[in-house]
Amino acid sequence: MALLPHGLGRVDRREDPPLRGMMAVAQPRSERPIEPASAVGSSALAEPFDVRLRFGAAAEASRYLRALASLLFGPRTKVIATLTTGASREDLTAEEIANRLSLGAIAKLRFALRLGERPLTVEFELLASEPGAVAVRTPFMSGPATSRLWLQSDADIVAPIPALALPTTTEGLALDAAHALVGLAVRSGGFREADLAGEHPLAWSTMRPNDAAHPVRSTLRDAAWGTASEAEGAIVAWVSGLLPPPMPRTPEAGWWEQYDVLTRRPREALTELHAHLTTQFDIPVAWTIVDITAAPEGTFVVPPEASAIARLVPEADRVVAVVDLEQPASLVAEMLLHLCAHLTLGHVRPGDTWGHWETATSLSPTPHRQWDREARAYVDATFTRPVRRVSSLEDCNPREKAWLVLLDHIGRMVGQTPWPRGRGLEKGLPLLKITRCEATTATHRGATYIFALDTEQMLIFWHPNEGRP
Repeated sequence: MALLPHGLGRVDRREDPPLRGMMAVAQPRSERPIEPASAVGSSALAEPFDVRLRFGAAAEASRYLRALASLLFGPRTKVIATLTTGASREDLTAEEIANRLSLGAIAKLRFALRLGERPLTVEFELLASEPGAVAVRTPFMSGPATSRLWLQSDADIVAPIPALALPTTTEGLALDAAHALVGLAVRSGGFREADLAGEHPLAWSTMRPNDAAHPVRSTLRDAAWGTASEAEGAIVAWVSGLLPPPMPRTPEAGWWEQYDVLTRRPREALTELHAHLTTQFDIPVAWTIVDITAAPEGTFVVPPEASAIARLVPEADRVVAVVDLEQPASLVAEMLLHLCAHLTLGHVRPGDTWGHWETATSLSPTPHRQWDREARAYVDATFTRPVRRVSSLEDCNPREKAWLVLLDHIGRMVGQTPWPRGRGLEKGLPLLKITRCEATTATHRGATYIFALDTEQMLIFWHPNEGRP
């Protein structure tokens, strides 16, 4: 029995889903690359799904259909084989289907599947009018994927890819599932090109046709396919026709100022924090924020580490975002953005069996878990803090102006005495020792003042005669 390969580091079940025998499991999205360009628009629109894949010879097209039949046989509720004689058979085993495909005795296969409570039909046909071509027809959705249908090769008919993930929406296959079908065609051998008919036609080829084409790669040892740069595999094909992704909504400076105020005292502002984050994140499910001391435990494939400071706990009708509010304000602020990115990307949804936990390392520039890499990329692309420039007293906010007045008053009292120099301190001593801060400068009466906000949101400054430390 073929099993999905393990990813790097600790991952939960949906980031590395185990497969049981010949059964397929429909599970929430995990290894799907972040918001590919094909996921256009905020609403899912049904389109006729008609993908044609062309191979170098009829035997290669038949081998590809054998691989598809092997992967889909396990989760089917029914399979109808239309023979070249025109007769239909519903009693064939996977091995019998493979043998008849090898002999050229089957013209069409129709698989009846289920996505949750919804039926899904996938039909494959060897085109007599075009030898070496396979037509794939199934309902298709243009909205972003929310789940994956995990398939495993039949034990008797091993496919070139033993486990394959088809991205899905609540209504049918997502557009990204076409990348997986093309990837399987490449691994089956003899693939030349493919095209998808619909409102937004796409075309795949083994050679790059133009500069606008996107590379198709795999991850999880060919189990998942996509166009995102995070995929680990080599380029196997190029796709043309993808619409450009929508421009991210970057928060304005006022949003960040209010966010910093709320995260300084998060316990007293959980409701306001939730409302504030909702204005920037398009989270498609109900969710709430709670402190870690009053949060549900949740169920995880891998137990949380002792250093875990946050987690997402799915409940029947919502997801609970749990955060250790005793952490520094800057860490709480970063972690809330990270958790909201997970929810926006559909990593954890109401009704899921497994939750997802976080440590401070989840916020590193290169997290080791796939979901965390996707969430990090989403936040980096969408939530860049604006650079604040303060060149005069008029640009200072009221708090900074108050500190300027206080600093001027202290300077008058001490006679502008420079700060004492210590051993090894060539530029003087700051009022407070900090390790992380955001600094701004202001000019007042010919002197430049430096203001910094440390991790606890305390304003500190340096004497203007000493310069920047």
